[in-house]
Amino acid sequence: MRALALKNGMFDSKRSTFDYYYFYEGKSAEESERLSTLVISARGIPEVPEAPKSTMDKIKVWVDQGTKIYKEYPQVSEFVIGLISGAATSLLGVAVGNKVSEKKDDEPVAELNNVEPLEINDNAEPIQHQN
Repeated sequence: MRALALKNGMFDSKRSTFDYYYFYEGKSAEESERLSTLVISARGIPEVPEAPKSTMDKIKVWVDQGTKIYKEYPQVSEFVIGLISGAATSLLGVAVGNKVSEKKDDEPVAELNNVEPLEINDNAEPIQHQN
């Protein structure tokens, strides 16, 4: 039962640990408080569960980690930035090349033939050219 509770996040804060001992194991409130205090101190669990992070908070953490790595290892970070920019440039070149080489089917093709132009009148006869 305890393994299932651990898997489902019952031991991620003092409150959830207290709830486990109080509700699932039937301990008294004092005993549940004592056991939950022992568990969180032994495992280093916070008293209050962390609030779920939004996407912006995760991005801020990634930017902070990237900044720390950049400050600690400037040569490695310049190499990584060079790789990323080279890959982006290559992909952009391939995309532009594919777009340029596409055959455009929607443009009409002008065909020339040896038909003499017709004169605009009632009879519509070909115009005689003077040589």
